[in-house]
Amino acid sequence: MQSLEESLEETASRIGYHLGQLLPDDGQSRLTDAMRYAALHQGKAFRAYLCLQVAQLLGAAAPQAERVATAIEAAHCYSLIHDDLPAMDDDDMRRGQPSVHIAYDEATAILAGNGLLSFAFAVLADSATHPKAETRTLLVAELAQAVGAQGMVQGQMLDIEGNADDIGALARLHSLKTGALIRYAVRSGVHLGGGDDDDALEALTQYANAIGLAYQIADDVMDADDNSNDDRANFATLLGVVEARHEARHLVERACKHISVFGERGEALHHAALFVIERKN
Repeated sequence: MQSLEESLEETASRIGYHLGQLLPDDGQSRLTDAMRYAALHQGKAFRAYLCLQVAQLLGAAAPQAERVATAIEAAHCYSLIHDDLPAMDDDDMRRGQPSVHIAYDEATAILAGNGLLSFAFAVLADSATHPKAETRTLLVAELAQAVGAQGMVQGQMLDIEGNADDIGALARLHSLKTGALIRYAVRSGVHLGGGDDDDALEALTQYANAIGLAYQIADDVMDADDNSNDDRANFATLLGVVEARHEARHLVERACKHISVFGERGEALHHAALFVIERKN
């Protein structure tokens, strides 16, 4: 049986292959070069992995799930490109290589991010992703909400404003900035599997909410351990490192309780929840 790390590596490789096949590549465009530069450098593909595992759990066709997971990874890469910009988090490195605005320039980075997000919607809307138009429409609509002004973009705005100086405000910020796409990844797998089981959708949505917040708390703890110079309030500074670790573990336990209804079939999702707080980067 594969370890979670091996499964994540396999997922990243599979999704990287699909990105390589589906992303535009005319060999001459600076824009498409930048899009491929960002998307084809392998990351953890954790969100894509969640989509694939939930889809498998609920009996969805693997080729359809892989297309949705590919769209999710493209949307995630868009967010990373924009997060790294000087006007946002101002990071010069991403996944062990110079950020897109360093490797190219800021204007190209902005447009490459926009291109990847548009690409994600195009993949979801294509009939190859699902034969039912209503399912494709639902996938598109929920991604729009996850990445837009009611989701990730709003979370980024709240982060820039820097007013999240208590636990409640910080949890809301990261339920949007970090949690929204994780939640979409899980829910999209449910939609691919038929989406007519309201109990499964609710259980898996609550699972996603819990691991999304735990993921960010774990990031904040790692930053504290690395003596990050970021002076914005985070879970480690507000709770203290020890209590933050405890809260992340409590959230993972809660997530696993939500998916206990699936029994042994939910084992992969159980391990994915543990990975959130046990990962090293």
